[in-house]
Amino acid sequence: MFGQEHPELAILCVPDNSVQSIAEQLALLGIHAFWNFCHDDIHFDNPDILVENVYLADSLLMLTYGIRNQSLSAEPDY
Repeated sequence: MFGQEHPELAILCVPDNSVQSIAEQLALLGIHAFWNFCHDDIHFDNPDILVENVYLADSLLMLTYGIRNQSLSAEPDY
């Protein structure tokens, strides 16, 4: 399916209800690392398959919290 290419990593951003089945299909094709941006986590029983489930809402919350605290701690420029 991949021709001459042999990808090792898949970046997933698909509808939540299909992410696990898509990841499983890709694993059968030889993908062994997943960067998952979907709301649903993916899991594999195989310890050789790496998964990083990314929570964009949490990251955005931390970023906006940092911006807010940075602006509160800055001294006024009078």
